[in-house]
Amino acid sequence: MCSPKIKIVGANQNMKNFLFILLFLSIALTGCVFPFANKNSAPQSETAQLRTQIQTLQNNQNAAMARMDSMQRKTETMSSNIEELQDEVLKLKQSINDMQSENKNQDSINSISSAYQEAYSDFSAKKYDLAYEEFKLFVLKNPKSSFAANAQFYMGECFFVQKAWQKAADEYIKVDKNYPKSDVAAQSLLKLGLSYEHLNKKKEAIAVFASIVKKFPQSPESAMAKEKIKANNNGK
Repeated sequence: MCSPKIKIVGANQNMKNFLFILLFLSIALTGCVFPFANKNSAPQSETAQLRTQIQTLQNNQNAAMARMDSMQRKTETMSSNIEELQDEVLKLKQSINDMQSENKNQDSINSISSAYQEAYSDFSAKKYDLAYEEFKLFVLKNPKSSFAANAQFYMGECFFVQKAWQKAADEYIKVDKNYPKSDVAAQSLLKLGLSYEHLNKKKEAIAVFASIVKKFPQSPESAMAKEKIKANNNGK
């Protein structure tokens, strides 16, 4: 009778041990599972945060690049505008320089004209010595002026009216030499021929009158030169 009871008691003890073991395993397994679960969830959360941060940085970088592109386009536009303004400034400076140059040229022309007119006024006032010096200075300073040939001619006239025939002839020769195509060329040759007549240089006078007929056949001086040639040849 005692043996079965002992078996029951042993069986109960074994059951308790088994349940204890199950409980221990259950607790142990639970303790292991939850830490692993926490450990796995933490990296996933950090990765998501990193991805979010990376995406934010990339978005900021894209926005910065877009702003840089916009600023570069604006800078290029400003550079182009600056170059255009510089070109306009250069053109304006050139225009100003041209205007100043024209004004200087006009002032120079006015000054030259005034100097010639002053000398001519003295000639008209019969101040021949003074006029001669003024015409001489004028030609020296302005040899290519449109008034130069006239000034040279009147240098001869200053002597011609004073009957200084040789000096007059010397000045008229310079007109023929330096200004052969001027408006006073024919007139100067005629006066040169007349100066030679007064100096009794008939041969030289005839040669000069003949050159007038040859060079200026249609001029009034040519008609006078023909008469002088005829007169110096005793009407022939």
